[in-house]
Amino acid sequence: MAYEAKWLIEGHVLLNRHVGEITSDDVINIIQESYVLVENSDHTFHLLVDLSEFTALGAGLGKIPDIIDKTNQLFKHPQLGITVASGTNNRMIKFLGSITTQMSNLELHFVPNHTEAIQLLIRLAPDIASQLEKLMNE
Repeated sequence: MAYEAKWLIEGHVLLNRHVGEITSDDVINIIQESYVLVENSDHTFHLLVDLSEFTALGAGLGKIPDIIDKTNQLFKHPQLGITVASGTNNRMIKFLGSITTQMSNLELHFVPNHTEAIQLLIRLAPDIASQLEKLMNE
């Protein structure tokens, strides 16, 4: 498995981490797993996407329409707040992010690393800043 979806701060910050070469099926699966985690959320949650260990998008580029469809399902969740992607300069990822942003009115930020992702959330989500600061100190 080249990915994981888990709560970084239960009910408030969801982490999606991609490792190595991921396939289109991996992308679809992590989005579906993420949606299961957030589907009953009754308050705002934020999404951190860690791509620092991502190396390539593997087979299955023909599934891009499926990826966009599943991504929109998550990104149109009524409680989704800020999405921050860190650790990549991959042009395909940024292109897909741009398409998804346009289709779903997503607030998406790209930053160089996970630390800067947390720092950005501290500034943009002051209601959970103290919990995020604890993560920075761990």
